[in-house]
Amino acid sequence: MIEAIKLFAYKGIKELELKGLNHINVICGKNNSGKSSVLESIIQPKCR
Repeated sequence: MIEAIKLFAYKGIKELELKGLNHINVICGKNNSGKSSVLESIIQPKCR
């Protein structure tokens, strides 16, 4: 289970930290706000 997400300089997202994620989570926002980028970062992680 994913408990937290941290993104730095990923696509159009400068910095994002999501904590306290549980069994069901919803990502919502305006068009072009980075929702798909957050999902892609979970599905295709790029570790450095």
